[in-house]
Amino acid sequence: MIDVSGSAFRPIGASDVAEDHEEEHTLNVFKRMAGGALMMTLLVTVAVAQVAAIDGEVIKINEGSGNITLKHGPAPSLGFKEAVTMVYEVRDHAMLKQLKVGDKVKFEAESDDAGFTVTKIQKSK
Repeated sequence: MIDVSGSAFRPIGASDVAEDHEEEHTLNVFKRMAGGALMMTLLVTVAVAQVAAIDGEVIKINEGSGNITLKHGPAPSLGFKEAVTMVYEVRDHAMLKQLKVGDKVKFEAESDDAGFTVTKIQKSK
């Protein structure tokens, strides 16, 4: 084969073909590594999401202000190493209509600079 892309003709030898094959192999290795890293990230995210559900008990409901007081055990996802009773804002106020004081619940919450917000809540069975 002859390379005509430059100003001078240069024959393409076996070393050029080997270099191309090596570059292709290296790219394939990097693609596999990136795919593996993405898969691990997804698996860790799913595992964390499953751990984020917190068991608790409804202590008080304030539909007017859209918050709920929950008593619950440790919640590492929120930074609580011990049991606490706290007032949480509720993302969707309609969630409060399905609950009453004394209900056992499973909930998920997130924290930010404004405080703690319940993102999901349902009665436990």
